[in-house]
Amino acid sequence: MFLFTLTAAAQERFRWKGLSFETSTIEDTINALGKPKKNKIEKAKFDKSIPANVGGQMNFRKLQYKNFDDFEEVYLLFLNEKLIGIEFSPQKKKILASDLPKIYGENFLFMEGLAKGMKLADYEGQKETTVPKVYPGYYFMVAVKTDSAIVATVDNNTWKALWRDAVKKPAIDVFPGFVSNIQIFTRSFERK
Repeated sequence: MFLFTLTAAAQERFRWKGLSFETSTIEDTINALGKPKKNKIEKAKFDKSIPANVGGQMNFRKLQYKNFDDFEEVYLLFLNEKLIGIEFSPQKKKILASDLPKIYGENFLFMEGLAKGMKLADYEGQKETTVPKVYPGYYFMVAVKTDSAIVATVDNNTWKALWRDAVKKPAIDVFPGFVSNIQIFTRSFERK
């Protein structure tokens, strides 16, 4: 059921639980998912990256749901009352990072870090051509399409990974570790 939930979200990037990016409202969300654990207005930002033209805009709201399906937390992000992003925090060690390309049907790029204000357009449509020989304890996976982006935070902080990093022994697997956070958001605000 857990992978089904993610796959359903992946197949229709702008739809999740009957909600659509850029059309669903806060009221639609509460009607579909029930009362959120938290409903707060805050400065527009994503936890791990700040998309370019969003920081100064008003009317940013975040709804939080806890223990929803197989996720510890789900955040729905709204800008000017419209859904622009969904952030999933899966249960610990539930999703292998190496499974993300299969789950979402996308090519992901390895990124050691995310620069503030990075341009997602620079990564649009790229396929992974090289991967590091040694993966760090934490890293990011990014998939960028014309209309949306997926940013995943990966926890590769295991004894095996630390040992490989210490002795600079190459990783056997591509994208080792477990996903700790997945953000899917529309890129329409970048074009404004």
